[in-house]
Amino acid sequence: MPEASTDSLEAAAERPKLLLDVHLNEYQALTTRATYYVVMSTAIWPLIFLYLGLLATAWQHLPAESAKFGFPLMVWGGGLGVQLALVIWTFLVCEQYKMTLYVERDLRPLVKDLVGTPSFWLYEQKLRGRTPLLKWLELQTELWILILMLIAVLLRILVFHGFGLLDWIGLALNVVILVALVLMAVSAAKIRHQWERAVS
Repeated sequence: MPEASTDSLEAAAERPKLLLDVHLNEYQALTTRATYYVVMSTAIWPLIFLYLGLLATAWQHLPAESAKFGFPLMVWGGGLGVQLALVIWTFLVCEQYKMTLYVERDLRPLVKDLVGTPSFWLYEQKLRGRTPLLKWLELQTELWILILMLIAVLLRILVFHGFGLLDWIGLALNVVILVALVLMAVSAAKIRHQWERAVS
């Protein structure tokens, strides 16, 4: 009987270490996933600029008489392509924010209880202390898109003297994607605010 109680005491003493190992493995899996998301999200911007360069090259090779169809297809179609890439980018940002929120709000307290100190995973806390609180940082890309859309409308009306059915369709599709982007960016900002509060 004493051997059984010794085994159960050893198992009870071993349980916190095993639980800590599980939490650390989860943390490592999350940081690995976050690294992949960072790599994918940083690759999107060069692809956008490459796409815009290809559009500019294609624009130069359009015949002059195709301005009626060329502008709507190139500008509004190009805008759709860029915004769809930004939808993917914003999704990746949201996922990174969700992982940071989970680590700071949910995982950190579990590990803190096991190790008995809050002095670990300090990067977010140190970063939070050095950077100002920016309430709606995530909406700056969408603001630039809105400005570019307004410039495109003005160019179409003032320089190309017209705004046809294809323009209205292209503008409407771009506005729909922009609204989706704004909603995603607001969601990202709210998630960031939550983990900033969890770190503070």
